[in-house]
Amino acid sequence: MSRFWQNFRAGPMLMLALAAAAGIAGRDFWGGWWSVALAVMAGLIFVPDLRRGRFPLSAALVALLFSMLHGWRLSGSFEHPLLAELRSMPEGESRAVLRGSLLPLHDGAEAGQGLAVCHFHSMKPAGDDWRKTRGWVRVQLPPKFDLAVAGEYEIEGVLQAPAPPLNPGQFDFATYCLRKGWVAQMRASRVVLVERRHFAPRFAFIKAAESCRAWIIARLSQGIPEGSPDAAVILAMTLGISEAAGEEVEDAFRGSGTLHVFAISGLHVMMLAGIFLWAARALGYQRGVVLVIALLFGYAFITGWRPSAARASVMASMLLMAPLFNRRNRLGNTLGASALLLLLADTQNLFMPGFQLTFGVLLGIALLAVPMMEKLKPWYEMDPFLPPQVASRWQRWNVKARTWLAGLLTVSLSAWAGSLPFMLGHFDTITPVGLLANLLLVPMAGMCLSCACASLMLSLVQLSWLSALANQANALLASLMVWTAGLFAGLPGASFSVDLRWEKSAAPVELRVFHLPNGGQAAHLRGGDRHWLLDTGNERAWRSVLQPWFRSQGVNRLDGLFLSHADIAHVGAASLALDSMRPPKFHTSLLEPWPFDPPESSLRRLERLTPPGGPRWHRLALEAALTLGADHPVHVLVLHPSHGDRHEKADDRGLILMLARDGARVLWMNDAGFATARRLLRRGTDLRCDILIQSQHKTDKDGLADLLPAASPQVVILGSPEPITTPDARLHLKNLCMQSGIQLLETGVAGSVGMEFEQGAVLLKCFHDGREIRLVPANRNTSASSGLPAED
Repeated sequence: MSRFWQNFRAGPMLMLALAAAAGIAGRDFWGGWWSVALAVMAGLIFVPDLRRGRFPLSAALVALLFSMLHGWRLSGSFEHPLLAELRSMPEGESRAVLRGSLLPLHDGAEAGQGLAVCHFHSMKPAGDDWRKTRGWVRVQLPPKFDLAVAGEYEIEGVLQAPAPPLNPGQFDFATYCLRKGWVAQMRASRVVLVERRHFAPRFAFIKAAESCRAWIIARLSQGIPEGSPDAAVILAMTLGISEAAGEEVEDAFRGSGTLHVFAISGLHVMMLAGIFLWAARALGYQRGVVLVIALLFGYAFITGWRPSAARASVMASMLLMAPLFNRRNRLGNTLGASALLLLLADTQNLFMPGFQLTFGVLLGIALLAVPMMEKLKPWYEMDPFLPPQVASRWQRWNVKARTWLAGLLTVSLSAWAGSLPFMLGHFDTITPVGLLANLLLVPMAGMCLSCACASLMLSLVQLSWLSALANQANALLASLMVWTAGLFAGLPGASFSVDLRWEKSAAPVELRVFHLPNGGQAAHLRGGDRHWLLDTGNERAWRSVLQPWFRSQGVNRLDGLFLSHADIAHVGAASLALDSMRPPKFHTSLLEPWPFDPPESSLRRLERLTPPGGPRWHRLALEAALTLGADHPVHVLVLHPSHGDRHEKADDRGLILMLARDGARVLWMNDAGFATARRLLRRGTDLRCDILIQSQHKTDKDGLADLLPAASPQVVILGSPEPITTPDARLHLKNLCMQSGIQLLETGVAGSVGMEFEQGAVLLKCFHDGREIRLVPANRNTSASSGLPAED
């Protein structure tokens, strides 16, 4: 039998953990009866072990136990009656008053976010009586409210069901909340202390952790200029406070496959365990281990009890305690025992990406690292015919260095292999450069944590000046780490997305309009295997909506980019799109960049990098025509602006495009303002289309209602959920569409809208509400007369 399977079978706890995972997954995906059947089947997985006795029965019983435990967990979240009640309401929300205890919630980050979790026992819906019901709710506290006292509170506000994603590939915050056990969210308008509790150990521990975190932040920032990005990187690596470091720094570590080095992970806890053991070696192993375990759990609590830190603390504690009970350390067995303990505490851990990645990485190390080290023995071991006593110092150091490097290589490769299935499953991404980047950044992370520990120890003994020197050295190291991560992330092929979808559209051409809040807009056009983007949204939208979408589609490069106008909600992420997706050219209107825009506006910043009108930056004017793609062409005609359409307001000098494919016409209006609408109508521009796409800011005065008769679309896609100037204007638009037989799709309700262009028809699919509309183009033979290039 291979060493791989010997390692696998040598850990009965690991097998029981896999049986528990099977029971939990069965109950979650197939319900109670299916999970019972799956639990019975779990025993059959270990048929080769039947001769050993009752292990298969044990596995089946463990699977059944965890299946029942997960069913109980689901009853308090996914199957909670309050969640069903909120989802049955038209707006998914209701005013209510809750009574229960409040605990500060930092989500593992900084204090002062105004978040808490409420464990309520009573609820009073608006216009109803008090009723007994229990559950957990995530609460946004009122501004300036300080949750300083433990006790029973009365919280009044608006209860909402966790909002599902409105775009494919987007982070599912609703499922995340329910996995955490929060059945709803509340925007609190009033919080009143009903009864103070003097004995509240959990609240007291959280407050103590906040104080410790504040002290550590102050000590680690000492001697470093205020607001320094290097200090932010140090705090991110030691305490998990990543917000101050900025998205660019996080992108560098993510792109180099070393995000676990930047963010708090099991790696940090294991490194700290090694540092603490070294520092406590004078106490002896037994006393030192007890102290180290206490310090590890204290660190996990100070970081805000991040799941990654908590998991690693449990794992490290089991590894450290084994010799105390005269037990041999087996990583696979310890891994299984840790998994069982954590799943027993909360079965929802199984579905958290961090849990899966942690145990996937450690399982990869447990199964692969030792066999790989065996293969490398001839390279790093000393010559067997050379007695160690006669080896020179250089030979001994050479063997030690090779052994260390071989260990680093095998651990890095096995960890990468263990994480690969989960990286593909969750992020559709492969990062080959991580194999090399980890060889440098992991040792550097160890040095950074060592410097941080030294700084804190020096502060405790009142050697502040030495602590400041340690911090300054650490800042240089942090700066070097960021530069190194960026260097690896910028290498060709450093990371790339893979399309793993089972079902793919057979349509040769697709256009998808995304839902972006606050009047933003972006749309992805695919023709065969070529891709274009119409607007980028702002930077937050790019990272939360567009990047996940492109990863899920396996898109690593754009063939072109259209930027409608200098509005941060539309083109704020232009530089990110150009850097990460590397389109060979991009298009704006001939009026951009506007000379009177601020120097730091999105398009003015691009101007400093790429000259307008050059080979990469193409500026388009009225009646310019383009053909996108050769095998599956999409024809584009510019309807606005002309050379004379100069307007101070960006909305009224933006690109307006007519896209045509197989007779179907799509009018892309971005968020054109009232002046643009009137100008188009005065010119007599042919606006006839099958689909009209427009986004809208909350305060814009638009001319969409006036354009509808001239455009005569079959479907209007409105890209903003906010009211259009006033509720009356929105109602007027809805009535006008209804009277004209036009179907109105608001992305805030329907979600992202995908359009599949087939021969002689267009199929529209709404992501959120699941609606499908099949329309036959009404303007199939009008392309030549309207100025569009004739189609084949």
